[in-house]
Amino acid sequence: MKKEKQHVLPNDTDTLAKLPNPGQTAVSQRLSDLPQKPASGIYYKTPHQRTHPTGWRTRRHFKRKYLRRSNEHYANMDRIGTQFTMLPMAIGMLVLMLVLASMFVSLTAVVEATHERYQQEVTTLADILPKDSLKMYDEHGTLIYKILDQGMQTTL
Repeated sequence: MKKEKQHVLPNDTDTLAKLPNPGQTAVSQRLSDLPQKPASGIYYKTPHQRTHPTGWRTRRHFKRKYLRRSNEHYANMDRIGTQFTMLPMAIGMLVLMLVLASMFVSLTAVVEATHERYQQEVTTLADILPKDSLKMYDEHGTLIYKILDQGMQTTL
């Protein structure tokens, strides 16, 4: 035979509270109270410090925008500069060459006209030299140069 236990309610002052026997539900509830170890490879949201200051994307955008704009400006100025500096320089060189050529032609024309006008009055070396042979002597009377009317010459 079995003996049954009787529960006697003691006075409120003598009684200690007893917890019931732990069941499966109570154990699982207590497990959730404990901090679990984090599983490796999983990201947990935590407060991070910012890697960039506030507004850095906007500053980067404008910096790139102005850099692109200045590069385009320099490219345009290079293109325009070549057109507006090389073209006037080439035209200036052409004008200079035309002026110099016209001066050379006019100078040649003046010289030829003067030569044609005054040719009879100009005395040349052939007019001064005698038509026969020429002999030149130094101060001691030694022959140093001899030219003949046939064009033969002798130098001593």
